[in-house]
Amino acid sequence: MPTPPAAPDEEVPTDVFKRDQLGERDSLDRTMVDAEAPVGPPPVDIEIVQQRGIATVPQAMWPMIDIYTHNRLYRVNPQLICIDVVDRKTGKSHGKHPMLGAKLGGGQRRTETRVEISDPIPMPGMEVVFKQPGERGDKFGQTSRVERVVLRLRVSAWSASGDAPTSWASITSEFAVDELIARRDA
Repeated sequence: MPTPPAAPDEEVPTDVFKRDQLGERDSLDRTMVDAEAPVGPPPVDIEIVQQRGIATVPQAMWPMIDIYTHNRLYRVNPQLICIDVVDRKTGKSHGKHPMLGAKLGGGQRRTETRVEISDPIPMPGMEVVFKQPGERGDKFGQTSRVERVVLRLRVSAWSASGDAPTSWASITSEFAVDELIARRDA
């Protein structure tokens, strides 16, 4: 049940937890912090990619997530599909790597006493889990331990000089927003 809004001068109760700690949820759907969880740097680096105008690289080919293991760099698109695997020593792509085309399933870490799973992005120290559809059901693959994860966020900007799209409708036309609004209002 959501907390009712506070008066302007009243302090709002919040559930605070560090984003690099794993926890459970209690009966009120609040995050319970595990006291044994490690404290350290944020598990994901965020890189802002600023660009002028509409994106020229199709989303299916844009590497939104880079996952570094000891030997490889796995590049994942916004649909969470592995689009490239690069050998970190040579810098060359593995054109036939088994993880190419597989869907990112998050990360996992096993110890003697617990299993930790992160979803949808793995954290350093975990193994990456990829899912590949197969004839007899899905196949799962995992990598060596993750050393670093980079999440890229694209920010597009237009100037008033005329390089902007002619209208908001031209930007959102593929989503048929006007049609959805007309149906909603009918």
